[in-house]
Amino acid sequence: MRHERIMPDGRKRNSVRFSIIDDEWPEVKAMLEGSPRIADHAATRLF
Repeated sequence: MRHERIMPDGRKRNSVRFSIIDDEWPEVKAMLEGSPRIADHAATRLF
């Protein structure tokens, strides 16, 4: 969504929303885990 929210300093904030249903999750999860960019980012976080 573009310019969804006006921030206290006057900037306009954009947002992205994703929707994944239960049946889609295993495939999406496998794709994300196989992505080097996602894997590198996940390695720096504790879930």
